[in-house]
Amino acid sequence: LSGCRIFQRLVPTDRDKGGADLVAGALEWLRSRDSSRPYFMFVNLFEAHAPYQAVPERFRRAFVAPGVSLRQLEVVGTRGYLAQWSGDVFPRRYDQHLTDLLDGAIAAADSSLSQLADSAGDDVVLIVLSDHGDLIGEHDYHGHGHVLWEPLIRIPLVLAGPGIPSGAVVEEPVSIIDVMPTILEMADIPTDHLTGTDLRGVLANDGENGRILYAQQFLDPSLTARGWGRNRSAATIRNLESRKTAAILGPLKRIVMGDGTDLTFNLISDPEELHPIRAPEAAPAVRPPHPPARPDSRLDLKPGEESALRALGYIR
Repeated sequence: LSGCRIFQRLVPTDRDKGGADLVAGALEWLRSRDSSRPYFMFVNLFEAHAPYQAVPERFRRAFVAPGVSLRQLEVVGTRGYLAQWSGDVFPRRYDQHLTDLLDGAIAAADSSLSQLADSAGDDVVLIVLSDHGDLIGEHDYHGHGHVLWEPLIRIPLVLAGPGIPSGAVVEEPVSIIDVMPTILEMADIPTDHLTGTDLRGVLANDGENGRILYAQQFLDPSLTARGWGRNRSAATIRNLESRKTAAILGPLKRIVMGDGTDLTFNLISDPEELHPIRAPEAAPAVRPPHPPARPDSRLDLKPGEESALRALGYIR
């Protein structure tokens, strides 16, 4: 860890992942926009991403026990980051420190969100969600990108604003694909061609939707597992590099992998997904995942579409 110690001496003790600048820019845009026109704003904060210690010191220390030095926190955060990207074995004695650092990173994101919410006004619908969670030692993994365990795919989703009942909680899971049709329906834009559902209807029905929800590992697993070979067994690497699809229906969750592995769990009696059961007839059907098809040729874009995509950064 000599390189880590040198890094600790060079980096500032008070830093963030760009959230402060991002929020400042968003607030400036809100102040300068034409208030007579409706608007849609998307803000992507990375504060809760590893390395968790890379947040202002007041958040870094917010949940950590007294007496733990900044140097110790830097070592713990860096070891957690290495465990995510290279499969390094993370010392279990640091589990609580790493969890505390993650809580602090989430608090840093919450602080930025509160600034945006306070400035957006009362007539704005606010939707807050994460694209994924992180593992901190569950199933001997850290971070994200390799597996489909619950701490990774069961994310928060909060709606607030006009037309949203205050204090309502839906216990049954919904999906990220529901966000787009919810926004469009609020804007009176038809959503018949979309797969998701308007979440306001889910709230009204107390979450009883009975749908099968899916999660899939789309990213090439060989990229996410690169660097793990020198730290983990060949069997672990094969599991990491196997594409995975999960389906959830009620209490049952089924994970099917490209190598033929087929696991079913009861999330009520086994929330940590430690004891697979024989798949009952009620288990959701899942097809083994396959690599996404590559397009044979470049898409034909209408006039102006290419320049618009290039301006957004999707084409270089």
